[in-house]
Amino acid sequence: MKNDHSESSRAAVVVELWCSAEPAELDAELAQRYEALLSTDEKVRWQRFRQADDRRRFLLTRALLRTVLGDHRGQAPHELEFTVDRWGKPQLVSMPEGEEPLHFNLSHTDGMVVLAVSRQAEVGVDVEDERRDVQAEALTLRYFAEEELRALRALPPEERQPHFLRLWTLKEAYVKALGLGLRIPLDSFAFALSEREIAFQRREGQGANTSMCFRSLVLPPRHRVGLAVATDAELAVRLYQGQPLVGFERTA
Repeated sequence: MKNDHSESSRAAVVVELWCSAEPAELDAELAQRYEALLSTDEKVRWQRFRQADDRRRFLLTRALLRTVLGDHRGQAPHELEFTVDRWGKPQLVSMPEGEEPLHFNLSHTDGMVVLAVSRQAEVGVDVEDERRDVQAEALTLRYFAEEELRALRALPPEERQPHFLRLWTLKEAYVKALGLGLRIPLDSFAFALSEREIAFQRREGQGANTSMCFRSLVLPPRHRVGLAVATDAELAVRLYQGQPLVGFERTA
């Protein structure tokens, strides 16, 4: 597995995005290797899935998480132990003394699994399938800030769903980076999007001590990714695409 830990810039906060496309079918031998990485609890969860798609996606997601974090830790993937904090955000059970914390966040949708990793800042990530059939205006009216709804309505009809998914992934990434999930109402903060810029505003007092940096990316041919990083420093995003235990290539 290719990794570039030695390239970290002192000035920039480095975030790695590990992206694994979900195959229509998982090779039987590879599936067995993925299963061997699971903890006892994960195996129980995996066996509860009845649909083949759900079982395959769970294996791929856990294999991606365990192999990438194991590589960072210099630890066998199957040896990693996880817990959750008081708000339900996954964490590694223990870190070697003196080692920097390892921040990570996972997201998956039809056809894609994405893992964000950083040693320098909390991260949140969300991925969505751009083919997803959504009622963009109805969801925006229910969940988003008024200014976001106005911006959506001002667009030509054919541009509304792509704009909505860009907003949705950024908003999901933000609440995941804070680690509070939907305890933060999605209409309590707002994004203003242009082709190249992401402007962000939140209610006074909400996360006031947490600076945030955002990115919005497209994974061809059909996935949109939103990334939120708890920093006000320069952000360096490294993109890796491939499959756990097969290989990854750095593509950006």
